[in-house]
Amino acid sequence: QDCRWFSTPGQLVYESLAKLFRGSRYLSHHQRAVYLSLQKIILASGNPGKLTELRAMLREKKVDLISQSDLDVSEVEETGLNFAENALIKARHACKETGLPAIADDSGIEVDALGGKPGIYSARYAGVSGATADAENNVRLLQDLKEVPEQDRTARFQCVIVYLLHE
Repeated sequence: QDCRWFSTPGQLVYESLAKLFRGSRYLSHHQRAVYLSLQKIILASGNPGKLTELRAMLREKKVDLISQSDLDVSEVEETGLNFAENALIKARHACKETGLPAIADDSGIEVDALGGKPGIYSARYAGVSGATADAENNVRLLQDLKEVPEQDRTARFQCVIVYLLHE
């Protein structure tokens, strides 16, 4: 697997999706026909910033990326045990509701000193939602790390992207 550092999470997403679309030359004749006919893909996210960023990245691929909220697709509960399961749950839900191929992701921070927490619970770590959630999640994370020496505060950002052609 190609492991590189990326300057932004968006660049990581772009490289991952670019590999997916570049891979079309290795598809069978039937798969290539299906691939080339794809014009509309639903983004299984209500995040407008994510939609804008991914639209810009996929523009040259002639992909019409549509937000699930534009088609009144509800958010689905993330009941998976890891990032891949949650991304797949979201992609399956959007695909099933619309009949369109779907792109979904799940991401979060894994802190070594906390045994990998908050992990898949990163967005709701402080138990709140809304405009203050990010700030409150950061406060909770720093509180949980207050006894951990700075040199032991290692972590990584994980992001899993799923592309689902049909359910």
